[in-house]
Amino acid sequence: MINILKFSKYFILVSLCFMQGFPAGAETIELENPDDIKLAAKLNQSMDNLSSKVMNCIDEGGTIEQCGCTECSCKFTAEYAAFKKAYKDALATYPDWDEKIIFYQLEGNPTGYNINFAGLKKQFSMKCE
Repeated sequence: MINILKFSKYFILVSLCFMQGFPAGAETIELENPDDIKLAAKLNQSMDNLSSKVMNCIDEGGTIEQCGCTECSCKFTAEYAAFKKAYKDALATYPDWDEKIIFYQLEGNPTGYNINFAGLKKQFSMKCE
């Protein structure tokens, strides 16, 4: 059984590693076209895959510094590369998503999903020292 408190704590930590907060005044685009939703869901899935690796690393005793991923350092290079590729593919298809927050729902699922493209841009634009 999943320990909800533990999961929530790690989810928040992992989210902070990737999302960097919502920018003030960022426009939200609500997706309705199934093709748009499919592309956003693919990006979200790649982010979930990487987040899962990071959370497992933390569960095994690693620290955020050891397990987190940035442009400069990531233990999970394949997952990070897939995540970055999905982000770039989404922006190549929909350049107007740049600096926006994308909201979508999957058919038959009442859960709403947000992707903060401004936060992702910040993540992928970090300079290494």
